[in-house]
Amino acid sequence: MGVNSLKNAISHLIDRPLIALATHTHFDRIGSVHEFEHRLVYPSESYSLLKPDDFTVLCGCHWPEGMRTSIEQQGYEVPNLMIDAYPNEHFDPMAFRLQGSEATRLIDEDDIIDLGDIAFQAMHLQGHSPGGIGLWNKKTGTSFDRDRLLKLIQNYFKQSV
Repeated sequence: MGVNSLKNAISHLIDRPLIALATHTHFDRIGSVHEFEHRLVYPSESYSLLKPDDFTVLCGCHWPEGMRTSIEQQGYEVPNLMIDAYPNEHFDPMAFRLQGSEATRLIDEDDIIDLGDIAFQAMHLQGHSPGGIGLWNKKTGTSFDRDRLLKLIQNYFKQSV
């Protein structure tokens, strides 16, 4: 969510330029995108990447009307505070806002994201958000949508702790 630097946290793991690809632009997904030189997003979500909603994203009790209820009705528990530790002693979760960033490339259906040793085809997965995307690697038959990517990231951090 951008509370700490994602780029710094992963820089020792990757020895090549980094690309931030926003699978969608909900507030819990784009907090660190501004840190990266290369920022990719589906066209219909480029404005919300540039100008994210301005509300206290870390404090569930101060979200826009109906947002918390809607998420809870989907079966998710929403805590009053979305983090359990502050990055520094002066951090104020009530003052924290997402930082917008301009996309450096718009990704459309069937575009190829070539990383040199592996390439992915973009798939428009409208539903969770209007401009949600996933990635498909034809060679390996592997697909990554927002849920699969989130599980991979969570598993990585569980194993590395």
